[in-house]
Amino acid sequence: MSLSKSRSKLGHVLVMWLLYFLENQHKCWHRALAFQSPSVCKLHPRSVPSIYFSPTDRIRGRALCTSLLAAGKTSDQTPRQDVSKRNRPTNGAERRKLNSDIFRLRKKQSSIHLAEQRLDEAITDMIKENEKDSGLNIPSLMQKRHEQTRKQKEEMKIEDKGLEQFPDIVSFHAVIGSHAKNAHKDRLAPRRAIGLLEKMKELSDTFPHLSPTIFTYNAVMEAYSNQITKNKYRRGSQNRSSEDEEIILRLYRELQEAGLSPNAYTKNMILSSIPNDSKEWCKLERWAFDYLDNNGKSIGADRNTYNTLFKVYSVVGNVKKAGEMLRKLLQWHQQQHLGKDTQTALKPSKIWFHCVLKALAVSKRDCDDHDDQIQRLLKEMKDLVNTGHADLQPDTTTFNHVLNVYATYGNLGPAINLMNKMEKASEQWERPDCVSYTTVIKTLASVQKKMLMTKTQGSVEIAEKATEIFESMRAKSILPNVLTYNTLINIWVNVGTRDALIKAEDLFSQIRYPDSVTYSTLIHGWSKTRLPEAGSKAQNLFKDVLRLPPSRQRRNFSITKLCNSVISAYAKSGNEDAPECVDSLLAQLEGKYLSGEKTARPDKITFLGIFDTYAKAGVSDAEERCDVLLERMSQYRDMLQLEDLEPDRVVYNAVLNGLAKSQQPDVIRKVEDILAMMESSTDERLRPDIVTYATVVDCYTKCGEMSLQRTDELLRFVERTFRSGDETLKPNAVFYSAILQAWAKTATVEGAEKAVNLLQRNVVLFTQGNDYAKPHSIVYNAVMDAIARSNMAGAGARAEELLTEMESLYQSGDDGMRPSRRSFNAVILAYRNEGNASKKAEEMLYRMEEIADSGRNEIRPDVVSYNNAIAAVVEDSDSENTADRAQALLDQMEVYGIKPDGRTYSPVIEAWLRRNDEKGHALADVMLTQFLDKVKESKKGNVRTKKESLYEDAVWNVINAYREGSDNDFYAQLASRGWISGG
Repeated sequence: MSLSKSRSKLGHVLVMWLLYFLENQHKCWHRALAFQSPSVCKLHPRSVPSIYFSPTDRIRGRALCTSLLAAGKTSDQTPRQDVSKRNRPTNGAERRKLNSDIFRLRKKQSSIHLAEQRLDEAITDMIKENEKDSGLNIPSLMQKRHEQTRKQKEEMKIEDKGLEQFPDIVSFHAVIGSHAKNAHKDRLAPRRAIGLLEKMKELSDTFPHLSPTIFTYNAVMEAYSNQITKNKYRRGSQNRSSEDEEIILRLYRELQEAGLSPNAYTKNMILSSIPNDSKEWCKLERWAFDYLDNNGKSIGADRNTYNTLFKVYSVVGNVKKAGEMLRKLLQWHQQQHLGKDTQTALKPSKIWFHCVLKALAVSKRDCDDHDDQIQRLLKEMKDLVNTGHADLQPDTTTFNHVLNVYATYGNLGPAINLMNKMEKASEQWERPDCVSYTTVIKTLASVQKKMLMTKTQGSVEIAEKATEIFESMRAKSILPNVLTYNTLINIWVNVGTRDALIKAEDLFSQIRYPDSVTYSTLIHGWSKTRLPEAGSKAQNLFKDVLRLPPSRQRRNFSITKLCNSVISAYAKSGNEDAPECVDSLLAQLEGKYLSGEKTARPDKITFLGIFDTYAKAGVSDAEERCDVLLERMSQYRDMLQLEDLEPDRVVYNAVLNGLAKSQQPDVIRKVEDILAMMESSTDERLRPDIVTYATVVDCYTKCGEMSLQRTDELLRFVERTFRSGDETLKPNAVFYSAILQAWAKTATVEGAEKAVNLLQRNVVLFTQGNDYAKPHSIVYNAVMDAIARSNMAGAGARAEELLTEMESLYQSGDDGMRPSRRSFNAVILAYRNEGNASKKAEEMLYRMEEIADSGRNEIRPDVVSYNNAIAAVVEDSDSENTADRAQALLDQMEVYGIKPDGRTYSPVIEAWLRRNDEKGHALADVMLTQFLDKVKESKKGNVRTKKESLYEDAVWNVINAYREGSDNDFYAQLASRGWISGG
């Protein structure tokens, strides 16, 4: 083979390799047909069909073709240039040198600015040359060259000397295309691209050959489109994406006003970049549908168009439009096939069916026919397979999409059946993979969520079933990924018990590379509990998540949200040091935000959580702490212009709640000042609402003497103001409960009678159509509490009668009347205070156990239930075997795993000391030793609760009360151990 033919063959191979590379990038093999010409060697860079490629790819292809053709012709008919003449300057060689420099420099992101600098120098030279009086009309000559074909340029006889070094439109496209390509790495790239577009428009007044074309606009819009795609997966970039969408829309309108016709690539980019509710998007959507209605007679949409639409429909959950477009595409293809049309551009794709399934999952609508829709789609795919579309055979990915639909709707049965079918499949491409098992576990999570919403039992069983599937997955050597672990951890976290959280932590320890979602799930789980260790557990996880690399920080990762959850965990934990811990967390959050971490900005929820921590901890210096926190909010608002930190009604309600829970009499003045400020404010955001007055009543009840008269005045004021038209003071169950609690605290028969009368009045008002007076369980609980504290005759029976009424209303369908543990505890307290109804109190305790065993575990007795029952036994003047009965109840607590406190041991010890005999003193000594061991163990731990530190005094009060007149040997033993001084 001759050297000439070898080079010709090499050139042919290189050009075809280029085309293969471009086609492979777009994964559209049918486009390669456009280039299968017998004379590929004559291919000119400008002959690449622009409609098929993005500006970036087209410029890249033209550059390589140019370099190939510049090196010498590869046609068998045209001899290659002699080697000695290869570097001889020809017409346009200098311009190609300019463009070659630009193409070379733009290959690396770090060198793009050099390419732009090279272009700026060439522009400056062209402008200076044009300003000279050389007799050459440079704009006219450049425009003439721009309009000529390559052959005409080679044959033209006029001398080009002086024009070769000037830039043409390809020079600009090269740099703009580079910015478009690198927009996902360089956030300034779109701005530079649009800056070059503006420069082209400015220069085009003098140099018409630089007028922007559709390809110019496409390249600039591509830069912004790539930026939008990048921002979808970046935290805190939503506003920037919105601005980019507006710029793309402006450019799209601008190019049409300039008389340019958008091509398919332009329209596809608009469809994928702008909001789907905009006018332009809807118009393009209609264009795509019209193309199918016209049976493809007009030039228009291509496969990328419909793929983009399917993607949008799947993201927003538009099942109707996705299904309609799928039907039209299948009909269009069938008509083309019957007409023996050879077009394959819109051949049915499995991706289309998958997008419809995605849309069905994302829609999350309560439709009963989603399973029917799934079966129809699968049947259509199988029918197409039978007609020759073998690539549409449903596979593992298809079934995973089906499982995802079942997971969304919580259809556990169909999901398990499909999984079993996949496991029995003979073909590998139909068998389940990691995604399959993860999606079935996700289905169980959806079922559990429904249970929690409806307060149905079975959450633990769901978690155990999910763990069983997880272990089955690993037994088949299918390795779980981090999403699998996250889903299973979330299920165990939602169980909400200490054992479940320990199980979740065990799963967490098995993950090699946990991500931010893993940590967030566990932190949120601890924040929902009321366990003493919840705060410290959540904070340790918070410290770890802050050290995660960016690659493991998932979308929507927010330091502020996680910090708020840690604060919530501390608020519910009851730790003595919770207020100091949340103050430290706020300082840490402030430091990160001021150092540049935008996702660490303290928000209103942060401050509300801290106020709530103060309230739940019952800090004695609540007034001082709240003032400091309000001042910090104001500083942030003024210094950083954070308007959402402006204290409003919600904030001051939280402050009032913190002051109320402090139980300090001197805060009453502060409460009155805040209420007066809110009442006199002209800002509607500060005006008091029903929560404000309920909290004020609660504050008077806990921090001072709330007289019956003052309570009556507030009740009449609120109801009168509401009836006059102020909806913000519409009474609710919380407000009435606060009023009733104020009456209950008086511990008088009059207060109890007022509570009963208010309840009866509200029942009548509700039957007359006043929804604000609807009875609620918390109102009944408050009335029963008032009765229990009143020492009125028959208090226990009256409280139990109300409890029976609550249970009856709940069983009839009123979920708001569901009795709680507090309801039963109020009845036990009522029987205790009667002084001779200990057996009734014990019966109520056993009834709680029976109801809990039947499935309503929230009724199971707690330490308060047993404390009141034990006290009822010890305080019962008619009780026999008092000490033995009290001891039996204490032992029963230990069996059920209920941790006794000082108020539990004190009546039991008192009962044994009352016997004033050897056995009584011995067992009192045992109980005291047991209690002190528990106190010592509690103080050794890292977590000390307020209750454990307070109730220790109750035991020593009993010991000291029976000291005189008792066995001196017993107290001598206590003194020898150093215990008496502890009292």
